[in-house]
Amino acid sequence: MAFDEKQNFDEQAETSDNTENGSCETKGTCEQEEIAAALDQRRKQELNTCTQEMDDLKGTCQRLAADFENYKKRVERDRGSWTYTAQAEILRDILPVVDDFDRAIAEYRKSEHAGQYAAWISGFELIRKALDKFLSNHGVTLIEQIIVFDPQYHEAIAHIESPAHSSGQIVDVIQKGYMLNDKVLRVARVAVAK
Repeated sequence: MAFDEKQNFDEQAETSDNTENGSCETKGTCEQEEIAAALDQRRKQELNTCTQEMDDLKGTCQRLAADFENYKKRVERDRGSWTYTAQAEILRDILPVVDDFDRAIAEYRKSEHAGQYAAWISGFELIRKALDKFLSNHGVTLIEQIIVFDPQYHEAIAHIESPAHSSGQIVDVIQKGYMLNDKVLRVARVAVAK
């Protein structure tokens, strides 16, 4: 119904309310009052419908905002995981080079011609120290626990009879193990007493 019609209905409703006994004076006035009441009822229903839709949309917006916050947290956590994984892969690839330096220096010290290549070996030792500093700067530390076998830190690659050690103790470290920020980067490969 148009606005002008509604205004006419409202005016007529006011005049009918001003009557002495509150009853309809004419049949047309009663119809107008019924139409006005129906319009009022319809407006209330539309208002309730709009209020319900607004509440639904508000709830949807709140859920979307919460989902977005969870997404941001998950991405941040995943970013840290990706960074750690990438760093661990690179550092894990450097560890065999460190092992080779250790083996070369150990073999040289066993040999008889120690003085002949002393300058080379001191150069190798300087490079090895630089590698240690590099690893340390990136959070890599040596696994220090090498007395009792622990599957979290060690991989047993041999079982050896050893009267000097009790069963389960580490007899020899075949390959050193390393930690990266309190997580195992590479387990130590060890020989364990039977």
